Amino acid sequence: MSLVLLAGSFSGSRKSIWPNLASWNPEDADYLHLYDPTLPIGESPSKKKKGPTQDESENEENSTYYTPLRGPLTVCMFPISHGPSYDSSAFFIHHTSLGREFLFFGDVEYDLSSINPRISNVWSAAAPKFVSAVFIECSWPSGRPDDKMFGHLTPEHLIAELQVLANFVSEHRNLSNNYPASTNPRVTSISPRRRSSSSASPERKRLKQSVDEDPSEGGRRPVLQNALSGLRVYIVHCKEELTRPDNTKPINQVISNQVRELVNKLELGVEIVAAEQGSLIHIVSIGASL
Repeated sequence: MSLVLLAGSFSGSRKSIWPNLASWNPEDADYLHLYDPTLPIGESPSKKKKGPTQDESENEENSTYYTPLRGPLTVCMFPISHGPSYDSSAFFIHHTSLGREFLFFGDVEYDLSSINPRISNVWSAAAPKFVSAVFIECSWPSGRPDDKMFGHLTPEHLIAELQVLANFVSEHRNLSNNYPASTNPRVTSISPRRRSSSSASPERKRLKQSVDEDPSEGGRRPVLQNALSGLRVYIVHCKEELTRPDNTKPINQVISNQVRELVNKLELGVEIVAAEQGSLIHIVSIGASL
């Protein structure tokens, strides 16, 4: 603390407490790390290195582009919406040797409440991938008014989004079962420039309707049972409410329990975990795609 207080009190050259260990200039000293911006999917793909795909025989136009990080790790970024005024990002972190990856969301709002819905782009890209885990926010507990979301999610919003993911997964599996491997049309990542910005788009309506019924059966029945089996979802970015009547249990546990209860009712098969600060998380290979 004394260093902070005294940092600006001496004359002479500028002082700094924290070393600058990185630079934007590749000509700077070799000991400095080099900043390398990660562009969202759909922006200047010619500057991005093509990442590995599940089937190397697939057309290049259906590939997702990844940026090298370090060693076998690469990243693919999707833009998402954090309220009407802010952009956020979702990152696929891919291990090229293992062919596995996990998905990490920044702050994000519910697509059907957004003026620029973009989560479904991410779910569409995730469906055919070998995704072991998803880290996603659920900032507020159940019962929060929609006009008090401030660009975040409640358990009800998160469950609705997981159902959309489950629909994409179910559709991808149906395509995989109906087509030979050599001609299998994947559900691939959709560039934001090619998607409608309307939250009431025909595709979104179709996916929402198929959550509750299967037309081929002539009636309503669950069609997403265990669709997300093997996936683990970590709940992050839980916000404490100072006026919460029962504050004996940590808010991340309260919200995660609410999400888990809704997931169990729908029998999606996904495991819900409350992320704990400082915990060590092992993301294991489950041997099959979502």
